[in-house]
Amino acid sequence: MLGTTTTSPKEPKTGPDRTMAWSVDVVNPSTGDDFVLMVKELVMPDGGRRPYSA
Repeated sequence: MLGTTTTSPKEPKTGPDRTMAWSVDVVNPSTGDDFVLMVKELVMPDGGRRPYSA
């Protein structure tokens, strides 16, 4: 189970291109898991976006 999180002192804000994260709802009835998994995005120097996890 994820119990701790690490954040940077200054979180990026959502801009006109909408969210800066990838997310998915995870539901597994056999184990009782029901949560949202989120991975932030990093804007590359060429303007592309990639998932980022520290």
